[in-house]
Formats: sequence, structure tokens, C-alpha cells
Amino acid sequence: MVDKEELESGNERKDFLSNVRNNPWILATLVLAVVSVALVGLNLASTSPTGHVISESEAGEEVVDFLNAQVQDGDVDLESVEEKSGLYEVVLSLDGQAIPVYITKDGENLIPELVPITESAQEPVQEEPVQEEPVQEEQVDYSQEELEQLKEFNDCLADEGMVIYGSDWCPACSQLVEMLGGYEAVSSVYVECTEEQQKCQQEMIGTGVPEIQIDGEMYEGARTLEALGGATGCESLK
Repeated sequence: MVDKEELESGNERKDFLSNVRNNPWILATLVLAVVSVALVGLNLASTSPTGHVISESEAGEEVVDFLNAQVQDGDVDLESVEEKSGLYEVVLSLDGQAIPVYITKDGENLIPELVPITESAQEPVQEEPVQEEPVQEEQVDYSQEELEQLKEFNDCLADEGMVIYGSDWCPACSQLVEMLGGYEAVSSVYVECTEEQQKCQQEMIGTGVPEIQIDGEMYEGARTLEALGGATGCESLK
């Protein structure tokens, strides 16, 4: 799994900001990170209003102006503002990505997200679950017969509702594709997000690649031929 820190360290030949803007599904992570850093300079001792209450429109303007001053080359726009849990929920838009943040009604404190604390609240969902890396760490040398079998295997995975989202700059994605027989063999089940950015933005659940889904649900099992075959009923290489 390639997270934001790995992207920064492993993509030395590409400008980070350009890469983020070209991959919209991680824009929310970027903005929330900027907000979190910026909060260090704000008064966070209390989120209780000081007594002065600003309007919804004023709250939206304050958040947009503040973030546009923090995100260089950014263009944060306001989508909507409404009261929620004693705060103003401000929904922002950055390159078409909707991102909610929160501001106290006195306009003094900015909060990246709300964390439910009621007994009925669900456990927080990990955006990038820890997954096992593919077993084949070295280059796989398949015979022509095995490549044909892998093509049939990948077609079966696709028929059973599996989709693999990846990017060509991601080492783990390339490793997974190689295990499955190469880009030609995986064409029926694999989506290259550097070429189909809108599709990945609309369909991906998490924020990292490679991401594997089965019938729209995140697959969190091992990334081996046997595990993928077992999850779908497809017969892998013997």
C-alpha cells in the first residue's frame, strides 16, 4: 500500500503538488493535513464559543480565506455551510473534490473532522488497511502457457466483480500486476488511475493504491493468486 508519506519519498522524479492534483482521490488527505498543521498556530484551548456568533456566510468566508492562504497554488472554493453538532460544517471544493471541515460559531477555531463518542458510534474505518504484500518479490518468469492461464484467471476475477485500482508510479501496484501476468494479462480487471483519474475518484473507497474491490466492497485479504482465487471462486495457477 502506498500512502502519502511513501508517495513523497518514492516519487522523487515528479513534483509532489502536481502529482496530488493529478490524482484527485488523495486531495482530501492533503487539505486535512494542511488544516492540521495550520491549527498549531491557532487557539485550541477550547472549542466553546466566546459569546460572539458569526453567521454561516461569514464562517464559510473565513475558512476559505484561511485555507487559500495556506495551500500554495490551491484554489479552495465554498460549496455549502450548515450548523452541525453546535458547529458550522463548511463543505469545501478543491479540484471538484468535496471536503468537509468544521469551525466554531465564534469563528475562532478550525476543526478538521468530528469524532463520534457515543456508544452507538461505529469503530473508525481505516482508510488504508494494512495488507499483506505479494509473495513474489522478484521478477516472475511465466511460460506462455502460464500467461494464457493467468489471462483466463484475470478474466474470471473481472467476471466475479473484482476491480484492481493502481498507478504506474506505485511499486506495489507494479508488483501485483507482474504477479498476475503483466499489464496485458490484467487488462480486464485492472484500472490505471493515472489514465482514468475520474473513474478512480468516483469508484475508489480508500485513498491509496493498489486498491482491490469485489462487488464494490474493499478486499482486505492477502494479495496472492491463491487468495484472490479463493475470494472469487476462480481457479489460479496450479
